[in-house]
Amino acid sequence: MRASQRQNHILTRLRADGAVRITELAADLAVSDVTIRRDLGELEAQDVLRRVYGGAVLSAQRGTLSRERPTGPDHVPRTLRSIVAVAEQFITPGTSIALGDGKISTLLAQRIAANPGLRPLIAVTNSPSLARVLAQGPQPRVQIVRTGGSCVPAALAPRVAHAGTTATLTALAFIEVAAVSSARGLEAASPEAAEANRALLDAAARTIVLLSCTSGEHGPGLTTFASVKSVDAIVTDAHPPELDEDRQVAELIMTDVSCRRKRRGAAADPAIRIADEFGPVRRFAR
Repeated sequence: MRASQRQNHILTRLRADGAVRITELAADLAVSDVTIRRDLGELEAQDVLRRVYGGAVLSAQRGTLSRERPTGPDHVPRTLRSIVAVAEQFITPGTSIALGDGKISTLLAQRIAANPGLRPLIAVTNSPSLARVLAQGPQPRVQIVRTGGSCVPAALAPRVAHAGTTATLTALAFIEVAAVSSARGLEAASPEAAEANRALLDAAARTIVLLSCTSGEHGPGLTTFASVKSVDAIVTDAHPPELDEDRQVAELIMTDVSCRRKRRGAAADPAIRIADEFGPVRRFAR
């Protein structure tokens, strides 16, 4: 198969799914991972996609050569899409996850609902809107567990179970935060969000924090709900300005190509070399 044919296939998958994985593309096209990375590099040079850890997402141009940037309320910033693409790599079929509320979490829920390759999957959430999003998509659908909150519409009732958060242990929790600070810890936009995030964190074996440092959507009055060392990884689009080099988090993954900050000794870290090989991701493991 010619390179142009492979790249057309990659763009077709991207337009359909919003993100692709190198291993899946290599299997589909019967070529090596190295060949797929080369194709992704050529497409990224044309600004039609954005490489992330383990694969690629659509660029701001939505997979075309047009230079016109999309706008409007439905436009999702490239940085948020990259965070979601990386977060999805943590999900293993046949397990259980928890999803806190938030814009990034909603985008992740959309990707989970649209990807039958992640089934079977149990998703625990305290958000009625996320429960609705997760209930969409192809069969088999995600099994949803709601933790408190208002009642789910009758149309969703067969697929939704209600349970107390403290009685539910999930393998992995995704928690969206407003800010991360070495001094103050993980911060939520409100006391209510802080309480919900704390409950999900306590009920999960592992926790992944989702953070956008570039959106600028969160104002003052944040509420701390946990320490930085209580989570397993932070996925973000830039280095959190108040997170020190000795940040106490097991893993920090930055998805934006503009991230250039690396701690001392990073060059010897195999996790960083692997992440850099896939493109713009900066992955710092302790």
